[in-house]
Amino acid sequence: MKIHLHIEHLMLEGLEAGPAHQARIKAACEDRLVQLLRQGGVATLTPPDEGSRNRPPAVIPAGHTRDPVRLGQGIAQSVYGRVKP
Repeated sequence: MKIHLHIEHLMLEGLEAGPAHQARIKAACEDRLVQLLRQGGVATLTPPDEGSRNRPPAVIPAGHTRDPVRLGQGIAQSVYGRVKP
């Protein structure tokens, strides 16, 4: 299966990170998300219902914020948790 994923803009509220750090986070997130999609697929995406709009945002454990690769992978895990089958 061929998967191409590009994240145009990754907004990280409350995180102080320079451009190089942000680029590493984004790349790690894209790489891990592609791995997860290849391994587990994705649920059929439907328009969000009222319940999903009111879901709290995903939380990344604090220990992941120091290493940009671990942070990017943690973000990918959280995103995938919302779309996995």
